[in-house]
Amino acid sequence: MPEQPYEYYCLRCGDNNIDHEAYVNWNRVEQKWVIEDIRDYEYCGTCQDECSTDQRPITDVKILAQIAIKNAERQTA
Repeated sequence: MPEQPYEYYCLRCGDNNIDHEAYVNWNRVEQKWVIEDIRDYEYCGTCQDECSTDQRPITDVKILAQIAIKNAERQTA
């Protein structure tokens, strides 16, 4: 059975409008951005401030369906 999908949320307001800072480099051969380093800075767009986060299972049926469709597309590609 696949692992339960999860989301990050702000411990202050509970929203999942979270940005996480990372350094990326352009890979000229693959023609895409490649993550080089993920920083410890998290920002809540709802609070408009730096925040602390935690994970929780996704329970929104629409989001879970979108995840299932994406996974099925990857398997058939």
